[in-house]
Amino acid sequence: MRTFSITRNRDGPILGELVRRYGAAVDAELRRVISDNPLPLYDMLRYHMGWVDENGRPSDAATGKRLRPVLCLVSCEAVGGNVEAALPAAAALELVHNFTLVHDDVMDEDHERRHRRTVWSRWGSAQAINAGDLLYAVAIVSMSHLDQRGVSAENAVKAIRRLEQTCIQVIEGQYLDMEFETRLDVSPDEYLEMISKKSAALISFPMEVGALVGGADEELQLAFAEVGRATGMAFQIRDDILGVWGRQELTGKPVGSDIRRKKKSLPILMTFEAARSSNRAFLRKVYERPGLPCKAVTEILRLMDALEIRKSVEALASKYADAAKSSIQELPVEARAKDELTRLVDFIVSRDS
Repeated sequence: MRTFSITRNRDGPILGELVRRYGAAVDAELRRVISDNPLPLYDMLRYHMGWVDENGRPSDAATGKRLRPVLCLVSCEAVGGNVEAALPAAAALELVHNFTLVHDDVMDEDHERRHRRTVWSRWGSAQAINAGDLLYAVAIVSMSHLDQRGVSAENAVKAIRRLEQTCIQVIEGQYLDMEFETRLDVSPDEYLEMISKKSAALISFPMEVGALVGGADEELQLAFAEVGRATGMAFQIRDDILGVWGRQELTGKPVGSDIRRKKKSLPILMTFEAARSSNRAFLRKVYERPGLPCKAVTEILRLMDALEIRKSVEALASKYADAAKSSIQELPVEARAKDELTRLVDFIVSRDS
């Protein structure tokens, strides 16, 4: 059975510890749910998951951090639940996350993910949409297996309902993200509302459903969800920081990547808001024109430096992380669980890839 090993430099010691604890079981559950169906469509799923190459041959490619299954299982364990019973939920969360990635790659026309061709760039947009839809459907099937692991029918139904509600939030967030691409008047507050749906919901729900499957009452489920929401906000803001200032050897993307793509991430929106009228006019001119010359990227980075945008964005990420850690300390769980959750939040707000 395959196991995962996350290096200290890339993913931090705590995530490595938890992936080593849960990773093999999660991977086995994912493979079981996706099945050995010979239809080539399933090879697209297996390819995206890193299990096979473009020709369907076994591969050992990158599989992602498995953060969402980890959050689900560590939350389940924290409330005294049976991790084995939560595996269908953990697998469902990873599948939903990957469903969003496959569709995002189509929408953003990204040609590479995890250092390999994206599904759409290999098989075309239409088939990539089919692959993403199948990942979503398989996720629902996986979640429906909870009652086969000893979870009550009531809680199994609630988990499925909350998964579907979370997916609605994510899709609403994706709509807003795309709608923002046509506007130059997006405010940082609007952006934060968008990522609370698109990104934070898929960090909040894993902790909520982990607590649910673990047998926590509704009040404690909501407390875990709130920890996850604040953590998810910090997670996405850290992504935005890496999208502008991340090191290419770690992120695989050049410095200023989000600027080159004219992505209206939080650092860009905060720059628009903080800039003087002349600099704001320059930014509008750059973002209204097709393409983006390298000189403009350099000038925007200099403007961000002058306005101390990175410092401001990092402070906001820390604010959400601190809120998450404060909420963790109020959870009625053992000290070990609090320590692991706190270390996970610290990793999320300081990771470099």
